[in-house]
Amino acid sequence: MAGQEITTLVNAMTFMGAGIAMGFGAVGAGAGEGLTAALAVKGMARQPRVQGELLRTMLLGQALTESPSIFALMVALMMIFSGEKAATLSQAAAMIAAGVSVGFSAICSGVGTGLVSATACRSIARQPEVGGRISGIMLLGQAVDTSPSVFGFIIALLLIIQPQEIDSLPRAAALLGAGVAMSIGTLGSGLAIGWIASRACTFVGYRPAVAGLVTRTMLLGGAIAETLGIFSFVVALLLLSTT
Repeated sequence: MAGQEITTLVNAMTFMGAGIAMGFGAVGAGAGEGLTAALAVKGMARQPRVQGELLRTMLLGQALTESPSIFALMVALMMIFSGEKAATLSQAAAMIAAGVSVGFSAICSGVGTGLVSATACRSIARQPEVGGRISGIMLLGQAVDTSPSVFGFIIALLLIIQPQEIDSLPRAAALLGAGVAMSIGTLGSGLAIGWIASRACTFVGYRPAVAGLVTRTMLLGGAIAETLGIFSFVVALLLLSTT
């Protein structure tokens, strides 16, 4: 391809990558925030006397649920305003891969963290006297569940900032592979960790006395589920180093 055609392709892939990042990055967070608000409203109707605590839990949970979409927003803005780029196939592939990496990795992290905060609101409405313990488990679970989106964010940043002067099809394929590995590889982890933490919030609401045991088991199970995202992260890094 001629130099001008490559430059046009790079610009087109940059804008498309930014759209993919923000478009898919907002899906999970939106669903999770909506679910949190819905169960908070239901809990307020069930227990009006704890509406203040439910409101605080809802807002805090929604703020953490939104963090994966903020990562996607940062990457999208960086791509749009990144200035002049190398006119190579590798650069075009890197832009698409960056959008895919942060966009798709944010989907299940957003859904998972939203599931945790929504379940916490429901459990606090059921057992208001242990609301502090439930909120603590919610925060721990959500913190762990944002890690897949953090991995996707890091790979997206590396794809954007590293030089892409090598103009070869294998290099372009490796960069695309890095984005695919990181994005799809985190989908299961995001959902699994969210499911584990949401169950922890639920059962502490039923049996407050086992909060310590449930918390330790949640962290252990979440760490094991997170290894799948770590495997994807390592493979993505190896692909990024391919020349």
